[in-house]
Formats: sequence, structure tokens, C-alpha cells
Amino acid sequence: MYKLAETGAMVGIFDELFASHGYGMQFWLVVFVHGMLEITAIIVAGMAGFVLGKSFLFPGTKNG
Repeated sequence: MYKLAETGAMVGIFDELFASHGYGMQFWLVVFVHGMLEITAIIVAGMAGFVLGKSFLFPGTKNG
């Protein structure tokens, strides 16, 4: 959970930094071109980690 929050905060902080200097649109164009698959993979891997962690903490329960 910490690494997911850290990654989200990092993207948000950089967005605000670039937007405050007038480069907000250019920042998001670069992020979408470069990081679309990367950010999606981080989200999917994070959710898989939550499911795996839940299965270790509560074995035998169903997801829901």
C-alpha cells in the first residue's frame, strides 16, 4: 500500500510542479505517451498484491 501511495503522490506532486510553471498540458502528454502501460501495470500489480495478501491473512475465504 505504501508504494502505491508513494507512486500516486509522486505523479501528483510532479503534476502540480509542472502546472505551476505553465507546463501542465505538456506534462500529461508526456505521461500518457510514456507511462500509460507503466501506470496501468503498477495498478494491476498493486491490486494483485492486495488479493494475494488477503489470501495469506484470511485463507479459505472467497473474494468479494
